[in-house]
Amino acid sequence: RLGLHTLLEDLLPAGREVIGWNLIACVLVLGRFCAQPSELSLAERWYDDTALEDLLGVPLEKINDARLYRGLDALLPHKDALCEHLLAKYRDWFGVRLEFLLYDVTSTYFEGDMDECEMAKRGYSRDSRPVCAQVVIALIVTPEGFPLSYEVLAGNTADSTTLGDFLDRIEQRYGK
Repeated sequence: RLGLHTLLEDLLPAGREVIGWNLIACVLVLGRFCAQPSELSLAERWYDDTALEDLLGVPLEKINDARLYRGLDALLPHKDALCEHLLAKYRDWFGVRLEFLLYDVTSTYFEGDMDECEMAKRGYSRDSRPVCAQVVIALIVTPEGFPLSYEVLAGNTADSTTLGDFLDRIEQRYGK
């Protein structure tokens, strides 16, 4: 009903892979809808306990955490198209006019060595973990809590420096 299967086929055309990225994205979406906490959990436990192998034609041995993480990488360049598609459905189904939007900034930290991740930096830690590298996440949501858009920023980004840029984006994208 969301039309994600059609959108994903258009955004992620078949290549040389045995299982297309559109099907991997479908598995990821279904796993998230069913409250799977991680791609690892989805691959190691959840997929085998479902009928998805029969429904999607994706064998269990083709579902592993590395493939699912690569699926997320394949989806990332299409983030804006996915958000716009879901927003259009949200507006059509519920008559939402987006008269009032909320903006929030949070962060998430990493354990271990994050030298290879350019965005993982030390900054103001909301989690009281100042020695851990982190990323900052800026989020735009409706008053009902429906996420419309997000950006991941370097961990040392000050909250106050994000607002002006995001207000411009909100106005350009949503007209308010």
